[in-house]
Amino acid sequence: MTRDEEAIRAQIHAYSEAFNAHDAGRLAALFVEDGDFVNVLGQWLQGRAAIEEGHARGFASVLRSSRLTFTSTRIKLLKPDLALCHVRWTRDRTAADDDGSLPPGSGVISSVLVQQGGAWRIVSVHNTEQTQPPGKP
Repeated sequence: MTRDEEAIRAQIHAYSEAFNAHDAGRLAALFVEDGDFVNVLGQWLQGRAAIEEGHARGFASVLRSSRLTFTSTRIKLLKPDLALCHVRWTRDRTAADDDGSLPPGSGVISSVLVQQGGAWRIVSVHNTEQTQPPGKP
């Protein structure tokens, strides 16, 4: 594993830590200023401030009992300073099932990262929840 891949994995780990701490500011700080985030509900948050505000709302409501576990990570260095990353995740709850938070689930986060000033930052995230195809039990 290259030094860049290690640094990208560290950013991905920092994302899961911030999410699991329900720290919207820390999560948003991982993004470039004009970053984008599309959540599992299809909401498109544009800019670091909107990413922070959107996650703060989520952590106060439907994500308040959610915990993410990243199960696999695949990194493609597209250029020396540009990477594509896919992460498989599972979501569990830390509290009772009837608390109004999202149910357990799984999915994939696709993200683009750029190296700026010697550090890797997230440019864009698209979070997709895995569902059963129509007609499947």
